[in-house]
Amino acid sequence: MIFTLLSLFHTNIWFDESYSVSLATHSFSEIWRIDSHDVHPVLYYQLLHCLFLMFGENIQVYRLFSWACLSMMGIFGYTGIRKDYGEDCGLWFSFFVFFFPVNVVYAGEIRMYMLVSLLILLGTFYAIRIAKGQKNIWNHIRMVLFFVLAAYTHYYGLLAAAVVNLILLVILILHWKEKTWKDFAAWLADGVLQIALYIPWIFVFLAQTGNVKTNFWIQWIWPKSLIEILLFQVSGNLEKETYVPVILAVLFEASITAYLIVNACHKKHQHGYITLFTLGTYFGVIAIAVGAGFAMHRIIIYSRYLLVCTSLLFLYFAYNFATFGKKMLNAVFCVAIMICSICANLSLIDINYDASNQAPYEYLNANMQEGDAILVGNYNQDPNSFIAVAKYMNHPLYYWNEMYWMDESVKAYQAYGTGMRVVYDLKDIEGLSGRVWVIYADDDHVGHAVNHVYDAALQAFHATGSGTQYFQTKYKSIEYTIGLITV
Repeated sequence: MIFTLLSLFHTNIWFDESYSVSLATHSFSEIWRIDSHDVHPVLYYQLLHCLFLMFGENIQVYRLFSWACLSMMGIFGYTGIRKDYGEDCGLWFSFFVFFFPVNVVYAGEIRMYMLVSLLILLGTFYAIRIAKGQKNIWNHIRMVLFFVLAAYTHYYGLLAAAVVNLILLVILILHWKEKTWKDFAAWLADGVLQIALYIPWIFVFLAQTGNVKTNFWIQWIWPKSLIEILLFQVSGNLEKETYVPVILAVLFEASITAYLIVNACHKKHQHGYITLFTLGTYFGVIAIAVGAGFAMHRIIIYSRYLLVCTSLLFLYFAYNFATFGKKMLNAVFCVAIMICSICANLSLIDINYDASNQAPYEYLNANMQEGDAILVGNYNQDPNSFIAVAKYMNHPLYYWNEMYWMDESVKAYQAYGTGMRVVYDLKDIEGLSGRVWVIYADDDHVGHAVNHVYDAALQAFHATGSGTQYFQTKYKSIEYTIGLITV
């Protein structure tokens, strides 16, 4: 647990985290309304708002909430999983949760991934108990509860819950001679209850699905995207972020995959339900996401989204190691995982605690005055300027929607302030006077200031200014161009 904490004591945020932080400051009803225009469900933001009410806007607390979800997963290895599958399986699961590099990287992410991964693990755990014939009503109640919460947290959580319910039905059908009508009635009751509890959000889900059909940001670049998905599951490496050396990640993933397959094939008659529910759900979610993407003519599968089911992958790994693995080879892979996770954590510590991360905000804090306005834009289709907005929401905010992003996107960005004024032409801002901070940020690695928004503001407002300052953070490699103009 402590190992995953080492890199978390910082206040850096990237764009997705800035959205979480900003949305959490609104009321419960406002979060529901604003988030209905985004592409994720609402539960995580509501829970962050509870933390906001208790601790104020505290980035460290938000980060530790994700870590707490990860820790509960690890602890469950030595409680629930140990009880049902033996001590070795429980220990291996806890080890994978705390030391697999991808979890080390995302332990403190201010997003919903650790929460939904925990919920899917718990829901699937009780589903397996039901499949084994344990008729305790609490297994049904817990499964329903955790799957409904997962569906309210991430849409991949909804997919995972659907796949598990489908697997339960298939098991009932295949073993119908051994089952009674009560077993089928229980499955139906569980399903109806899950759907009924999701009805408050179902219309938002349908509307958001329509938005994804017309506009979604994920791109598929062959074969780069496939390679990213494969390597991400063990290393946490994604796009321009490398935490485990690529060659090390490739060798480790190839080796552990081969080891798992060899183990499984040698004892193919000893798998049971745990393999079906873990790997079946993991690959079932991928298949549905790919199929839905084809149907909508959009790419909706993304490496980070698969974190939703990573806990199930670890549960299978643990079961495989404990049941089929050889002690000496298990020990070798244990060492390999530790090497990869140490690489990841050292990289995170170096990145997260670098002085460059706070330089843009030290500059702004030293020079910004009460009542100063802030102007940001989406030039070059980049939303990163809103990272700064999340830290200064008490100032007058102007959003230049130069790229004409769709209305749903504009409404979702009310997370950064319902009073933020959105314009499509800078000349539409009337009556602006005084000091205005023009902030542009991107992650394009251009290596110099991008003055497009600043120059446009000077011209549109007939303003004066003394130029821009350029900053580049090590955290997420965000480049800031910041300039002060006087209107």
